[in-house]
Amino acid sequence: MGAIGQLVNSRGPAGVAAAKREYDMLCTELTADDGRLALPHVALLARGRRPGE
Repeated sequence: MGAIGQLVNSRGPAGVAAAKREYDMLCTELTADDGRLALPHVALLARGRRPGE
């Protein structure tokens, strides 16, 4: 994220505002009612052994 942050900040206030508008547009369908970003995710954990081991 450091390099991206430097790039965005190097564009000045107008560049930062433009990046924020794009981010907000892309995240619209993933934004919860409280304004936080709600990323869907799934995790699967498993462990097993063959009989006799």
